[in-house]
Amino acid sequence: MRHFQLPLSVGEGSRCTIGGDDFHYLAHVRRVVAGDEIPVIDRSGTAYLAVVDEIKRDGIRLFIARARDSLATPGVPTITLYQALPKGRKLEEIVRAAVQAGVSRIVPVRTRRTVANPGDRFEARRDRLNRIAREATQQSGAVAATVDQLIELEEVRPEPDATSLLLHVEPLERQSIHGYLSENPRRVELLVGPEGGLADDEISRLIELGFRPVNFGPLVLRTEVAGLYAVAAIRTILLERDQWQLTTNPTS
Repeated sequence: MRHFQLPLSVGEGSRCTIGGDDFHYLAHVRRVVAGDEIPVIDRSGTAYLAVVDEIKRDGIRLFIARARDSLATPGVPTITLYQALPKGRKLEEIVRAAVQAGVSRIVPVRTRRTVANPGDRFEARRDRLNRIAREATQQSGAVAATVDQLIELEEVRPEPDATSLLLHVEPLERQSIHGYLSENPRRVELLVGPEGGLADDEISRLIELGFRPVNFGPLVLRTEVAGLYAVAAIRTILLERDQWQLTTNPTS
């Protein structure tokens, strides 16, 4: 466990009591004892060092001793993944992998060619998806991540201060992904379509709104792989931005 994610927001010098499944995890899986120090993050994503204050039959009381350094990677903006709803339980795989890769927000999207139709059941399913995100956060040491409500593609709007990218099979891009990311964005948004791809008019509308199409070569990636592939590329480029060098071909 890189850190334990608290189910609430806290502050230095405060105390909180952990019960339920979290109590079972700390007491019976991690086997913490009074006096143990635990790295934690609260619901807002702030990192702290907590001390096990007291263990009872049904709960553990933690003392929030001090704040720790931010878990955010310097120079890497927050990443939001707009993911077209896939079939079956693929979304669970996507959430687990995307959070470990550094995505802080996942927004499931229903498109015209979306096959899955969870109806009113999605909210109950979202609880499980957020638990998966939380487990991935604790295991990997990533920042806190959330899974939003399911929305229609027509509801997607790029954030004004974001570099918004549309992952597309065809080479529609007007600039390289390095070029897009050289703008030092405060946040990055990535939209991944469904198994059957986005309809032409859906693509046109997203581009009109400000999404920039990107293409990662001739490989056709499944929807549950495409987002992870793109996020990994984006984070690698941003992490190595200080090492970029402009080169020119030697003239003969």
